[in-house]
Amino acid sequence: MKSKKTFRGLSGFDLKCLAMILMVLDHIHYFFDFTGRIPLLFSQLGRLSGWLFLFCTVEGFAHASNRRRYVLRCYGIAAGMGLIQYAIQFFGWTRADGFFPANNIFATFLPCFLLWQRLDELKKKRWLIGIGLLTLP
Repeated sequence: MKSKKTFRGLSGFDLKCLAMILMVLDHIHYFFDFTGRIPLLFSQLGRLSGWLFLFCTVEGFAHASNRRRYVLRCYGIAAGMGLIQYAIQFFGWTRADGFFPANNIFATFLPCFLLWQRLDELKKKRWLIGIGLLTLP
């Protein structure tokens, strides 16, 4: 008798790969929309990647053995992306129409880390630290 396999869902790695594929579609539309040949569906599907990356970030933060190192690693990536964006503007590496990329999802997630840590401190009934983190942003 054949055993029936059950679907257990997608792993974190699977979700990240799916999010990267969708992100590439979004970026193709973002960078080449001016040609008029890239379907809007690329962008619509690509916008799902942000939610998938947010979910993976929440999971990573919740299960990190060292949250400080996790946040610093994400901060380093955000800073690197910011430096690249600054270099593009500073050196004038823009298209003839003045377009330049302004994407940095890691910088968007950085305030979320404060919120999640604040909620965790309040859950542990560490009121002073939790309220202190509330005032930081």
